[in-house]
Amino acid sequence: PQLLNGMYGPLIVLEPGEQFTPDTDKIFLLGDSIDGRYRGVTINGREQPEAMKLNAGIDYRFRFINISEGAMLDVSLEHEGERLQWSPLAKDGADLPLQLRAPVEALFRFNAGETYDFVFTPTEPMEITLVIDWRFATFVGGKILRQSLTVE
Repeated sequence: PQLLNGMYGPLIVLEPGEQFTPDTDKIFLLGDSIDGRYRGVTINGREQPEAMKLNAGIDYRFRFINISEGAMLDVSLEHEGERLQWSPLAKDGADLPLQLRAPVEALFRFNAGETYDFVFTPTEPMEITLVIDWRFATFVGGKILRQSLTVE
C-alpha cells in the first residue's frame, strides 16, 4: 500500500547460491495502517489478513519484519490456545549460531526496525493462529491481529 511517505515492502538479501522460495519462505511484514489517521498495525498491509495454507511435514521459514512507526509487538503461534514450537534462525538479517537454534516456545517481542526469522515445521493437519498483540499501544487503544494458518 502507498503511505504518506511512499511505498514499502520487504527487502530480502540472500547469500550467493541461496534462493527465495515463496512456497516455504513466508514473509510477515508488520506495518502501520494510515488512512487519514493512524489505525494500527497490519500484517502484509492488511488489517484482516487472508488465511494461509501450509503442508504438514514441510519446513517453513517465517520472516517477521517490523516496519511500524514504533509499535512494540508480541508475536506468537498457537493451536487451540496453546503455543507451538519453532526454531530461531536469524536476527536482523544475520544467521544465529547453531547453539541458539534449538526449538523454543513460539513467542517473541520485537520493536520497530527489527527482523526475526524462525523455522516452523507443522507435523499434522490443524488450524493454527499467528497472533500479533499490540494491546499495550495505549495511544490508539491497541488490539490483537490474527492470521489464520491451515495445515493440510
